[in-house]
Amino acid sequence: MTPSLIPLLVVQWLHVIAGLIWAGGALLGGYLLPRAMAGKPVSEGRAVYDPFIKTAGPLMEAAGMTVLVAGILRGTVFGPVHSFATAFGTPYGLTWLMALLLSMVFAVHSGHWHKRVPELIWNGELQGPEAKFLIDRHGIASLVVFLGIIACMVLMRFGL
Repeated sequence: MTPSLIPLLVVQWLHVIAGLIWAGGALLGGYLLPRAMAGKPVSEGRAVYDPFIKTAGPLMEAAGMTVLVAGILRGTVFGPVHSFATAFGTPYGLTWLMALLLSMVFAVHSGHWHKRVPELIWNGELQGPEAKFLIDRHGIASLVVFLGIIACMVLMRFGL
């Protein structure tokens, strides 16, 4: 293994592992946990969600930042995107930009939702009949964006 390959492998694996933590945490904290709490008494929801988000929140933020930074490094320093012309003028560059954009959308959407979930739970909105619809809508939106990111990763693997 050549010395220049080691940093690439480190960045690649940081990107993959952080992506799994970020996506898994978003699924658990943004969809499964609120879905399981819908219709439960506020005290039960708070007893589960508060300690979870206190522990997982910082990890999710660190994983999300790691994904973004490693993805930028993977495309630029360790990839073919060395200029605006490459980023905006090649199939790989456009796919890389789309992955970056979708990752930012995922981060903003998930961050907004995670701030909103406690408000919804504690004010009782998730106790009503629209709770599961609201949670499912968020889950489907997150899934669609995440699948778009995965599709970009696959395309970039093949140089597109």
